[in-house]
Amino acid sequence: MENTRKKILVIDDESVTRAVICRMLEESGFKVLAAAGGATGLDLYRQHAPDLVLVDLYMPEIDGFKVLAAIQAQSSETPVIVISATGRIKDVIRALRLGAWDFITKPLKDSVYLESTVFRAFEKAALTVENRLFRERIQAIVEAVPCGIVVVESANGTIVEVNPMAAEMVGLPAGDMLGKKCPGFIYPAESPASAETDPESPGMRPEHILLKSDGTRIPIHKTVTQTTIENRVCVIESFVDISEQKQTELELMEKKKLQGVIEMSGAVCHEMNQPLQVVSGICELIMLDADESDPLFERLQTIYRQVEEMGRITGKLMDITRYRTKEYLRERIIDIDKASSHEP
Repeated sequence: MENTRKKILVIDDESVTRAVICRMLEESGFKVLAAAGGATGLDLYRQHAPDLVLVDLYMPEIDGFKVLAAIQAQSSETPVIVISATGRIKDVIRALRLGAWDFITKPLKDSVYLESTVFRAFEKAALTVENRLFRERIQAIVEAVPCGIVVVESANGTIVEVNPMAAEMVGLPAGDMLGKKCPGFIYPAESPASAETDPESPGMRPEHILLKSDGTRIPIHKTVTQTTIENRVCVIESFVDISEQKQTELELMEKKKLQGVIEMSGAVCHEMNQPLQVVSGICELIMLDADESDPLFERLQTIYRQVEEMGRITGKLMDITRYRTKEYLRERIIDIDKASSHEP
């Protein structure tokens, strides 16, 4: 281990013990700071930010417990090793519970024991910092990903973690979501609970509905992954808002339907126009030769008017620009009037 850059602060009111410990540490290659009391020791700690502190538990005025508490309040990642007289194990246990990393007993005669205790504390400190940085990186990633993430405890469906995007999508502060039952709270109550919390559920579908705090329902695409966090089986549910995608799909579907209607109406108009023209022309020729007092003349006029109406309808079919439907019996059919560009 590279120790020449490591600074160790030794705080002990006994000059002999302090001198012995400082000499042992200096011989091991450490840079050593020494203080004869708790107040001086805390001043040196704040000025020099040592990498490790060795502190005697029994000192006048500011004892080792108070020094430990002060250092813990400023930086819980700074290793603190307490020095105790042999036979005071209860006080050592108290110090360990308050945050001390390890302990040594005095009188100290073995430099190997001291060095191994110090090295062990440095290794633990390095691992602690590494774990913190790893958690911070993971947290930064979770907060940066453009999707909502909710961690749910499998046993009871309770929300135990929420990222900012999920809180924003639901419309509540993350703290207001913690502890709530996930099914029925951020997913509609009618959704099967198993589908929300069990990644192996056969009814699991990627598309779901998210229930916002104001009651609004938005479509989401959701994935579920099972994991274990602090000895608890949990599922990580991640989801994205697909409202725009659904709207785009709907518009695309409407365009496809409209294209089909336009193609069909064009074909119908093309095929019907010639027969209609023939019927209309024959009616006109017959009416020219017929007596207007003849009862058949009125019927010919009716046929002629209906042929003109059919021509008007085919004109609308040719001018369809929108996809509009209306109910007809138990089905829905194209509403020609509303679909035509001539209509508002």
